[in-house]
Amino acid sequence: MKKYLITDPHYYTTKPDTFKEALNRSLIKYKPDFVCFRDKSEGDKKELLDAFKESCKEGGFCSLVNGSIELAIAYGFDGVHLRSDQGDLANLAKQNALMCIVSCHNVDEVKLALDKGADFVTLSPLFDSPGKVDAIGMEAFARMLKEIDRSRVFALGGIDDDKKIKEVEKLEVFGFASIRYFTK
Repeated sequence: MKKYLITDPHYYTTKPDTFKEALNRSLIKYKPDFVCFRDKSEGDKKELLDAFKESCKEGGFCSLVNGSIELAIAYGFDGVHLRSDQGDLANLAKQNALMCIVSCHNVDEVKLALDKGADFVTLSPLFDSPGKVDAIGMEAFARMLKEIDRSRVFALGGIDDDKKIKEVEKLEVFGFASIRYFTK
């Protein structure tokens, strides 16, 4: 099962040196297959993006940026992770030779994203997660997977310990994505 680390300034900070140290600790400890720069805070992110790019390149990690095809191209990242309301941009990402992952929250969004050219989707929230809508839960998640190609799905949401990862493994999805799991 593939591992997908997503950064967040709450755990990785917005200070370039501290960000890079925290990111490198996570990369070394967990060796994720995919790594996404996600920072919705205000302000210039150039130094953070430079640090992210350097860490991913040094470790040979597949690098993505959240929400911006332009930044993915400008920094030479491998791909982009689009919000559910950006799913129509999947085709544009593919035209620019970028891997494309789209955030989804139901079967219809998953089907639309894959039809538009997304390589993968995150389906969330599987478990309770701070600040998110009610969790889908294991049973409902498994029912949803019967309608979509599970080999292109990352489970996301509330996956913060090994016990939950074992639950995700039972779903036989492509992988899991998390912010908090990779910060422990």
